[in-house]
Amino acid sequence: MKASDSSSKLILEQCRQTSFSTFLGAEGEWIMRFLLFPVSYYVGTLGTHTEIKRVAEEKVTLPCHHQLGLPEKDTLDIEWLLTDNEGNQKVVITYSSRHVYNNLTEEQRGRVAFASNFLAGDASLQIEPLKPSDEGRYTCKVKNSGRYVWSHVILKVLVKPSKPKCELEGELTEGSDLTLQCESASGTKPIVYYWQRIREKEGEDEHLPPRSRIDVQSIGMVAGAVTGIVAGALLIFLLIWLLIRRKSKERYEEEERPNEIR
Repeated sequence: MKASDSSSKLILEQCRQTSFSTFLGAEGEWIMRFLLFPVSYYVGTLGTHTEIKRVAEEKVTLPCHHQLGLPEKDTLDIEWLLTDNEGNQKVVITYSSRHVYNNLTEEQRGRVAFASNFLAGDASLQIEPLKPSDEGRYTCKVKNSGRYVWSHVILKVLVKPSKPKCELEGELTEGSDLTLQCESASGTKPIVYYWQRIREKEGEDEHLPPRSRIDVQSIGMVAGAVTGIVAGALLIFLLIWLLIRRKSKERYEEEERPNEIR
């Protein structure tokens, strides 16, 4: 019984030591991995967010920087993804196995490329020329030997207003009310409209050129209309006064005729 008890205690002690050693080994490996993991890579996993606004037909560079290319270039992978405003995701450009693949979508074919030396740490994306369909949320993912970084860029594409279409309502005569309406069919809102008069030559009076679309509501036009109305009223008053005077003269002549000496 004593020999059996000693054997049992020995086996139990060995099991405890083995379990404790295994526990220390797992914890030690986890701690070592945590301490050896570069701080910059850990921060990179949190991701950076940037918002960029550019006008359509121009060039834009979406930033993405890393420190994973050296010294192991063979295992470096770079991937740019686009999530459009409808939530659809597609691959824009990738680098893998020492090859660049940039003709992955029909909409951006021939317009996307790496802006700089992506192996040296600059994986920024260049798009030229910009189109409204390029708008969305871009994600840059860089991986190398189990390490990774990523960043996010929100791109907003502004569209220039198209040539406004103008219409005129009303008659182009003095004293009449006119309404001019102008609107651009396309363009990023809000669109601000400016109205101004056009002069034929410097120093000359302002006028309305043929087929123009100008605001004609001005002090000059109002003054002209008022002057015309006043002149018309004076003319009517003068005609009425002349008629009354003539009637009075005829009545006076009729009354004087019986008193004439023949």
